[in-house]
Amino acid sequence: MDEHDDPKLEPPTTRDELLVLAGLVRVMLTADGRLSHRELEHADELPRHLDLSADEWQRLWEEATRTLPNATRVREAAARLRPEVRDAVYERLYHLADADGLDDAEWDLLEWLDETWLAATGR
Repeated sequence: MDEHDDPKLEPPTTRDELLVLAGLVRVMLTADGRLSHRELEHADELPRHLDLSADEWQRLWEEATRTLPNATRVREAAARLRPEVRDAVYERLYHLADADGLDDAEWDLLEWLDETWLAATGR
């Protein structure tokens, strides 16, 4: 556990949730058109935070690339995430994007998630 792990947040645990997280990470990493060393370091730490081996994460990443091949498909899947895991997914993405400073494209994805998930709760 590190400073970004909140024990009150339920992490994604089902295969589908982990696939959505992998897809969202891919979209976030490519959102600003550049991939920084700090972002890669944060992304490389994700399996440990999810209690997955690097091989397990790699298999999920590859499957997400096949089944969620673009940002539209990733967003469609993200809209259906269980409410219980949304905060943990958002926190992971925020810290990934913030590794080298948030830019407009990264904020756009985070704001879309926030608005979509808030609308899904009926608030």
